[in-house]
Amino acid sequence: MKSVRLFDYISFESDSWQVVAQDGPELALKSLTTNRIRRVPVADLLADESYLPDSSDRLPSLDNVAVLDTLDPTTREQTITLHRHVYEVLNGVPRAMARPRSSRRTSTASTTLWNSASTPRSKNYGVRARRWARAL
Repeated sequence: MKSVRLFDYISFESDSWQVVAQDGPELALKSLTTNRIRRVPVADLLADESYLPDSSDRLPSLDNVAVLDTLDPTTREQTITLHRHVYEVLNGVPRAMARPRSSRRTSTASTTLWNSASTPRSKNYGVRARRWARAL
C-alpha cells in the first residue's frame, strides 16, 4: 500500500521531491533539483504510476526532532522512553548498546527481542511468552 508523510523524500514524474507541507487534501512538494514548489492533490500523487515512496519499512527517528522541545517535560520523557522500548523490541538490543550502523550486522529472526521472548526456554516461560505475544 502506498502512503506519504510530511517531510518524506519521494520520486514523482522523473524528479526527486520532498513533501514540505499539507493543506487539506493537497501536498506541497519541493523539487530537490530545482527548489521549485509544486502543489499536488494527495489522491493524484498516490494514484500516479510514476510515484515511488520512500522506503515504507523505515521507522520514525527521534534524532534531531524539534517537536520534542515543544512538549512538557513529563510527556517528553514518556515519548523518549516509549521510543527506547520500541527500538529494543524491534532491534533486540537497547539503543544505548547499539553499535553504529556501519559496523552493525543486520538483525536476524533469532536475534530480535520479539523472537527471543516468544521462544520458550522452559515450559512455564513459553506459556507466558505466547500469552504476551497474543496480547500484542
